[in-house]
Amino acid sequence: MGGGRFVDDITMPGMIYCAFVRSVYPHASLRSVDADGFVLTWKTLEKICRPYMVKIPIPGVKPYTLYYLAHRKVRYVGEPVAMVMAGDRYRVSDLVETVNVDYEPLPPVPDVESALSPDAAVINEEWGDNIAAKLHLRVGDIESSLGRSPKIMEQSFSIGRATPAPLEPRAILASYDKVSGLLTVYISNQAPHVERALLSEALGLPENRVRVVTPDVGGAFGQKCLLYPEDVAVCLASMLTGRPVKWVETRRENLISSSHAREQRHHVRVGFNRDGVITALYDEIVTDIGAGILYPHSSIGTSIVTASMLPGPYRFRNYEAWITCVASNKCPFGAYRGFGQPEATFVMERVVEMIADELGLDPVEVRTANMVKDEEIPFTSVSGTLIESGSPAGTLAGLLTQAGYGMLKSLQQGHGRTSFTGVGIACNTETTIPTLAFQTGRWGGTEYATVSITPEGGVVVRTGAVNMGTGLSTTLAQIAAEELGQPIDRVVVLAGDTDSTPFSTGLWGSRGCAMVGTAVQTACRKLVEKICKIAAHLLEANVGDIVLDGEMVYVRGHSDRSITLREVARIAYNDPHRLPADLDPGLEATASFEAPNISRQPDAEGRLNVSGGTTNAAHLALVELDIETGGIRLLAYHVFHDSGLSLNPAIVDGQVVGGLAQSIGSTIYEELVYVDGNPVTTTFMDYLIPGPAEIPGIKTYSSEKPSPYIPLGVKGVGESGTIAAPAAIINAVENALRKAGFKTRLTSTPIHPHSLWNLMKLR
Repeated sequence: MGGGRFVDDITMPGMIYCAFVRSVYPHASLRSVDADGFVLTWKTLEKICRPYMVKIPIPGVKPYTLYYLAHRKVRYVGEPVAMVMAGDRYRVSDLVETVNVDYEPLPPVPDVESALSPDAAVINEEWGDNIAAKLHLRVGDIESSLGRSPKIMEQSFSIGRATPAPLEPRAILASYDKVSGLLTVYISNQAPHVERALLSEALGLPENRVRVVTPDVGGAFGQKCLLYPEDVAVCLASMLTGRPVKWVETRRENLISSSHAREQRHHVRVGFNRDGVITALYDEIVTDIGAGILYPHSSIGTSIVTASMLPGPYRFRNYEAWITCVASNKCPFGAYRGFGQPEATFVMERVVEMIADELGLDPVEVRTANMVKDEEIPFTSVSGTLIESGSPAGTLAGLLTQAGYGMLKSLQQGHGRTSFTGVGIACNTETTIPTLAFQTGRWGGTEYATVSITPEGGVVVRTGAVNMGTGLSTTLAQIAAEELGQPIDRVVVLAGDTDSTPFSTGLWGSRGCAMVGTAVQTACRKLVEKICKIAAHLLEANVGDIVLDGEMVYVRGHSDRSITLREVARIAYNDPHRLPADLDPGLEATASFEAPNISRQPDAEGRLNVSGGTTNAAHLALVELDIETGGIRLLAYHVFHDSGLSLNPAIVDGQVVGGLAQSIGSTIYEELVYVDGNPVTTTFMDYLIPGPAEIPGIKTYSSEKPSPYIPLGVKGVGESGTIAAPAAIINAVENALRKAGFKTRLTSTPIHPHSLWNLMKLR
């Protein structure tokens, strides 16, 4: 309706704009920065603040120093080197061109192979080499299991570099009041309370002197839950000038200097029996993390999640994974929808397909032979992930029936003599309701909400979570309205302001409805209890006999003995002497909900369960492949998911379809390409985002198996459409290639027409 209010819609008296001078080299020493007028560089900033020390409390992870402007050298194209300011947005853009930066180019480290070579330049001197982390997970007897396996397969896989590319790039408006010493920050961000804590530390301000407000967010997808150098630099600029300072990222900046994701390589050895049952899996995972570590949702955490979720819904008990996180002269790697799980599912589901091909079995048979059985749930996977509810086998069976798998797999020819259809399936589990504790050692998995009834009877819900297009405020209003028996239009949801909302670790990891919604439900029930106590006192009845029914509160069986909710509220605030002696005035309740099933300590095998719930899904993609051009067209797509109860089916469906559309993009269209450390995909003419014409008809189905640990019965749905899509689409393309007579294995994503064309011509 055009009524959204974003950071760039906010203006303040005396506001100035800023822009960043960014590195044009992937790797270079900084000799000098010269400009007319007031320009901020690290030399200015180091006099008033310290760099942020990123310390991830996981053995094997090296600490990292985050500078807010380039310090002594630049490490990737797009790194902020200096800041210029002016009263006009166009003027500040012109000023960027007047800044002269003297660089001394250094040998670039463009990729993992270069970074690991003995003579590679070191990107971050504090590490001594280009390895940021080396981690290991081992469960069972991998060597013996592989040695006893009748069949062994070895294969390498790669996942290309991608970026969330939200509709609204990053944006921040900082205003420092020198009189009060208060800093107010409007920012497009997924976790304002966490951002406040990080800014407080970086700026040297007490946390209660920093207010962070997140208005509407035009898409986030993980990219906006990180502390960026620009966030701190803009705040420091306001503190130095005493004026509000605004920065809004351009699309080019977003593509080259906001967080990237996905880029991993896997080398897998898998043992299996002649019936397709997997006996052991070994994986060497290498992540190209770019030039540094973003925090708190880091590339290290992403890599760990990949290793943890690789077993998916399967039952094998011998598993080993080595994780190596390697720096390169690329934009740093951060969070993206799915957070390591699409990568894990791509590898696992391609392995299943290859086992089926090796044995001449239908891939569904191999999945069924390995899948967790209903009677085994709750089931702890070999990597430590708890599948606490649901039925992965039932989800797969439901998909096959609803999509008509038997008919689809028999399709051969497409719409022309050179086109062939292919059908692909992929299954996944998803950890939802996660905690930040394992990555940060400081923020856990607890969410808070406050619900109040105003003196005239209106309902106000306060949450530190944000509105970023997921429909959370609508769902929270729905929960409060149902619990309190009020019309939904009488409920107001206030979100994302650290000065007026309870603490939240933010909206990420499919946790919003399950965590915040449960806290809202609990707070409402506390309010109902208080309302009934007040009414019982006023009506001279037992509390157990009081009924709240919409606008009326009455004695059960005696509707004539009643009082309106508005009158109860008025008395609670304005006539406290009429309340029971043990009750405080007002109608307000705060409640919390802590994520269940979170591991506080590793188990005997060193495994952790870091999420409160686990969903599962099965995807089916139908594609058409033109063997003359390599062109891929998605004809249809089916998703059967178990995300718990659907409190608002329209929102649930929107989340599944939206996540799927995003994953279609990073499977067929989108890829961040670097040449010798220089980004070449810097606009949407190069980084291809799919539009409505590229998204097929999507059908979604839900088994709606409630979580036994979440009072609302929900499990989370924000990433369900994203995780299995790359595997399902690539499986379908390979199936089409088989029908066209090409015997090949697809081992990488994204897959583009030119690469398919070359592959077919070479065979």
